[in-house]
Amino acid sequence: EVTEEGIEMNRQTNQMDQTNKRDQPSLALRAAGSAVRLYIMVMVTGVSFLLQGCMMGPDYKRPETPQAESWRVSPSTSESMANLPWWELLKDETLQELIRTSLMENLDLQIATANIDQFQAQLTISKFDLIPSFSYEGSAFGFRNTNTSNFPVGGGAVPTSEKNGLSLHKESIGLGLKWELDVWGRIRRSIEAARAQLLSKQENQRVVILSLVSGVAESYFDLRALDLQIDIAKRTLKAWDESVRISKLR
Repeated sequence: EVTEEGIEMNRQTNQMDQTNKRDQPSLALRAAGSAVRLYIMVMVTGVSFLLQGCMMGPDYKRPETPQAESWRVSPSTSESMANLPWWELLKDETLQELIRTSLMENLDLQIATANIDQFQAQLTISKFDLIPSFSYEGSAFGFRNTNTSNFPVGGGAVPTSEKNGLSLHKESIGLGLKWELDVWGRIRRSIEAARAQLLSKQENQRVVILSLVSGVAESYFDLRALDLQIDIAKRTLKAWDESVRISKLR
């Protein structure tokens, strides 16, 4: 009986060993599959974060501002005087001449105009980044050595033997074509930024013109008011002199 029990236990042990051997390849395949799935998940997560980092910001949308239900003036007369041409608003010819002179000679306005030209050129350059760019270059090299004992050959030059020495010459030309595909919107965003800067400089020029015109007009009106006050004072003084003369005659 002990012998039969031992044989039975050995048989069961052999069966368990065979089962474990059959299960080992499946366990290895399962582990490999889990590692592959983990690798794919890590790669997908990394690529998603990378794409989000490369993407540009959203398009600008002007925020909504609440509008008043009614205005102090009617819509037909609500046009701002600042939007009218100054020569239509100020009819005095002397004042118009002074304003034209100040606009031509003012340094701040010249700087503002130059800034507009600069940022207009930058906007044009930014737009050219959307199209392919072509470049080329060329070079030529020549050397003549009258000493036949020296042979300075190198750098791709072609030697030419002559009677009195050695001549070297080299010509080269290079062509290039570059085109950047605006996949992530970098160029479009740079164009939008350049256009916004140009608009800000144009508004800055408008502010300078309005300040200059208003300053000259205000000074002119103050001067005319002082002239009128002087004229009134002179006439008042003349009236008082006449009153004093009449009083003396009485």
